[in-house]
Amino acid sequence: MASYNDRNTDSNQALADDITRFLTILQKFADQIDQIARSGDIARLREHAAEFQSFVESMHQGEIQTRLHEAELQASLDPLTGVGNRREFDRQIASRIREGRAFCVLLFDIDNFKAVNDQFGHLCGDEVLKQLGARLRRQVRTHDFVCRWGGDEFVVLLECGLADAIARSRQIAQWVNGRYRATVQGRETRAEISVSVGVADHIAGQTPEQLFGRVDRSMYRQKNP
Repeated sequence: MASYNDRNTDSNQALADDITRFLTILQKFADQIDQIARSGDIARLREHAAEFQSFVESMHQGEIQTRLHEAELQASLDPLTGVGNRREFDRQIASRIREGRAFCVLLFDIDNFKAVNDQFGHLCGDEVLKQLGARLRRQVRTHDFVCRWGGDEFVVLLECGLADAIARSRQIAQWVNGRYRATVQGRETRAEISVSVGVADHIAGQTPEQLFGRVDRSMYRQKNP
């Protein structure tokens, strides 16, 4: 099965090929219309103008729009885990603040993740990150949001109050904690994983940086009581 990076590369190449093809056709139309305009043949000019309009409409309705949508979606995802990336996190949090929606931020940090990489190798560590991201994604609603913040940290945006977010953070932590199995180069390994989680609610007037600073401190208080 192709990796996420392979699929991403293939899709981007297909998009580039589509754009090149459409630009070639556009140039051909432009050359033809220029030649007809010089000849003074108004009837042929109108005919080609109609063909050009039809072609432009097909661009809006056709495959290139699908390719652009796919490229936009992939640009919002972490290439390893397939959950959202920090770019998309910034967009999601800005949208919630702008619309005045109540929400909380949960920050999950894998405990002693370096030991997993040291004992089992980075390929195993990558597999753990993929599986943990998938577990987090299954634990949130469609209008909530999961992203990989970086390294072994994941962020979840929940649209709820602080009390509910604290309760949900504990439930989610219990779900993602436990044994992870990874098969790397034909060898199966098992790693016991636990996470520390911080929680903070957005306060009106607070910047994203201030909010994340609070949730970061909350997580470290749990990790180092």
